[in-house]
Order: sequence, then structure tokens, then C-alpha cells
Amino acid sequence: PTVSPTAKPTTANPTPEPSPSPTPPPTIPTSTLSTPLNARTGQAGNQFNIVAEKDIVLLEMSIHTSSESSIEVEVFTKSGTYRGYEKNRSAWRRIAKTAVQGRGEGHLTPLPKGAFDPIRIQAGETQAMYVTLTTPDIRYSEHDELGAIFAGNDDLDLFVGIGIKYPWGDVFTPRAFNGALQYQIVEPPDSPTVSPTDMPSDPYWSTFPSMLPTVSPTARPTT
Repeated sequence: PTVSPTAKPTTANPTPEPSPSPTPPPTIPTSTLSTPLNARTGQAGNQFNIVAEKDIVLLEMSIHTSSESSIEVEVFTKSGTYRGYEKNRSAWRRIAKTAVQGRGEGHLTPLPKGAFDPIRIQAGETQAMYVTLTTPDIRYSEHDELGAIFAGNDDLDLFVGIGIKYPWGDVFTPRAFNGALQYQIVEPPDSPTVSPTDMPSDPYWSTFPSMLPTVSPTARPTT
């Protein structure tokens, strides 16, 4: 024990209570991949593939509609490509069914925040999306090449797909989704040290500890 403890605390004015506003954790930035809004035709919905170049989480979505009224939107997804599953309802998982006020042609119409649970897509994976209204008011672009990249960046690519009549009807191809995808990049965890050191890193540890006990130990602990 301390032989002569201090008479007063070392802090003159200690904080009476913990901080009411602790420092928040760092915010992960959100990125957006937007397509051209060069629609010349439309139907009820689009099916298309996205391929992640990095680990991402898809958070939100905006669509392109000719309507300026309240519209019903449904979003389906599946792992892998949509091709071969265009009309196979059992292969798809519906993740959103919501209503939104359309903003008209030439403008993005965002789906409500939290309209669907985040979708995790690992680097190199393909994720199919089916975005549809219950009315033929989706606007999309005609294209010359099915499966071509319509929009992309260093994080993900969005490919030309198909138009489709609600809900699992006639298919029109090739057609390109018009809209925007909001996502976050998932940073990989820190890797452990490949070659750990043979000894502790604390510089105060003795490199060569004594082999014998102290001959004359002190009468009291030093601290």
C-alpha cells in the first residue's frame, strides 16, 4: 500500500456524472448508383441483375414512373440471375410491398426508407431484382443488348434485363431499369498478425528475468 497517500483527489473538479452525449460511432458513408432516365417505353416492372465488385449492402431504391399519383410498388429478389426464372414466382422472395407518391417522368421516385430489409451481396455475386408496380407506369429504356452493363462503378454493375407485365406476365426484352440504388460498402475485418512476435511487446518486461529471488526483500511493498 501507499505509505503516504494523497490527502485530496488529484482531479480538482471531477465530473459529477457521465457525459450525457457520448461520442457516436463512426458513420459508414452511403453511396448511390444511378442509371440514365432515358426511358422511351414502359410496362409494370423490370427484372435485372446486379453484380457486386465489393462486399456491399443494398439499402434503398428509387424508381422511374410516369405517374404523379399514389402507386403500389412491389420488390422481389433472389440470389443468382433472373434468367430462366422470369415467371417462376416460387424462385423469388418478396421483400417490399408499399405505396409511394409518384414524381412523374424524368424524376426519381424514392421508395420509403426501410421499405425493405438490407440485402447483403458479396463481391463477385449476382443478385436478381424484380421491381414492379401493379399498373403499367414503370418507365424503362429500350436497349440493343441483353445482359450489357447499363450502369456501373467500382462497387457494383447493373445489367440490362427485361420488362414484364404485372405480376408474372408477358416479357419484353431487352429493357433497362431506370432508377437508383443506395448502398454501403462492407469493410473487411482487420486480419490477425500473420507472424506474431515471440515475446510481449510491453517494453517494461525484462528481456532476461532474474533466475534467483531477491536475497534481501524490502519490508513493505514499494507501491
